[in-house]
Amino acid sequence: MSKTASWLSHIQSFCTKRAVPLAGVGMLVVVGTIVLTGSHAASIFQSAEPENGAISSPASTGSDTGASQGSYVRFGAAAASGTLSVDFTKPIVDIPANAYGLDESGYPGGGPVLADDTVEQLLFKKMGTGMVRMALKYTVSHDPTSKIICSGSGCDLTPSGDQYVAAIRAMGAEPIIITPRDSTDAANLVKHYNKDLGWGIKRWIVHNEPEVESPTLNGAQYAPIFNAAYDAMKAVDPTILVGGPANAWFNCCQQTANWTDFLPTFMDLSGSRVDFIDFHKYGQGGSVSKIDSDLTGMTKEYEDNLATLKAFLKQKQPNRNISMEIGEWQLDWDHIDPRFRTQFNTVWVASALGHILKGGALAMPYATKNNDLGFIDESNRQTMPAYHGYGMWTGEGLFRHFGSQMVQASSGVTGVEIFASASSQNVIVINKNTSSASATINLSGAAGVAADVWRKDQSMNAYAVPSKIATITTGASFSYDFPAYSVTTFVLN
Repeated sequence: MSKTASWLSHIQSFCTKRAVPLAGVGMLVVVGTIVLTGSHAASIFQSAEPENGAISSPASTGSDTGASQGSYVRFGAAAASGTLSVDFTKPIVDIPANAYGLDESGYPGGGPVLADDTVEQLLFKKMGTGMVRMALKYTVSHDPTSKIICSGSGCDLTPSGDQYVAAIRAMGAEPIIITPRDSTDAANLVKHYNKDLGWGIKRWIVHNEPEVESPTLNGAQYAPIFNAAYDAMKAVDPTILVGGPANAWFNCCQQTANWTDFLPTFMDLSGSRVDFIDFHKYGQGGSVSKIDSDLTGMTKEYEDNLATLKAFLKQKQPNRNISMEIGEWQLDWDHIDPRFRTQFNTVWVASALGHILKGGALAMPYATKNNDLGFIDESNRQTMPAYHGYGMWTGEGLFRHFGSQMVQASSGVTGVEIFASASSQNVIVINKNTSSASATINLSGAAGVAADVWRKDQSMNAYAVPSKIATITTGASFSYDFPAYSVTTFVLN
């Protein structure tokens, strides 16, 4: 899907409110009738030692082993509080390594692209990218001797498709190729990569957002196109997986008399063939500009949509195991929301990724580079806030990756989410509130009694890497505090 700035006239700008932290611990702080100075608390949100006096203004206390006497005063309104629970003995979904995907836009933005940028390749390798999805085509249709190039709108045509795919493989990720709708070209691409080069590319998609490229195209018209391409591709290599329809939105699942729903019709005509379903979902876009709370509240829709789709696929094809992927997703698709470059998007991406993984799908956010939508800033190749929302799951090469099996976790704190994994016991807590929160965290079946604590919050530069803030003793239960708009990863030892 082309992500251009043509919608600028339809979008209203947003100004987000961000908390202003205390600049240093040596400043004078007046709270009601008490003067508190020289805090030894463990973070900028932990601002005074409560053992030295009484609290007489809007404030609350919190506990932290790094603070003097193990406690501190938090100024302002009392934090939301409650219990977070994890049961490491109750797995809910397996997470394959390639579930952590990404879309390669091929968008140059005045600089190098993934195909020839070793810095960019290294950054995505550190981010833990397991799969990269990209659209390719022949320069001349039906001529397999012509150059293979990227087919996204505005992408860099200088590198060959082979260079793009080689770069993806070099960073340790699995390529997934979107083919043209033409069955001959689709089959020739499979032959080129899997037979001629022997690269064994497993996953393929027939066409991208067909209803956007051809607005009058419906599921009944797309299905024969898919079936012809599927049959031709499988004739070349029967081991591959072929997916579709890569709709621009969740076009499911109410069957209507006149077949206006794309996916139900497609499943009626192609359900015996398709190996996986790809669909796209953005937080907002075009003329829609949601407020912060609506955007953070909608991330669970990813999990809900996937549950609906899973049940629908089982209904349509009860004897087949058709997998799912969200092939494009991000905060916005028209790249003009100012929150792309703030901590807000770190939190939003971390939450969306958690719900996609919990829903049992592969997650491929858009994109490597493409103005504000990119995970890398195209002007200076620095990592964007979205990169770090993703990195709080994968570790960014700084700490241990989230495990391969998500386990049962629940939150009793409004606006706070918790995800946890076995087979590498990690716990991720996301505070989507505009104020801090505190919680008692109960761990059932934990193997260790200590944890390294990594955090990304709005007291840090939005582009900065996560920071290790503590090593704590957890036991079976412990209390912790979470700043506004923060993502915290506990790596249990």
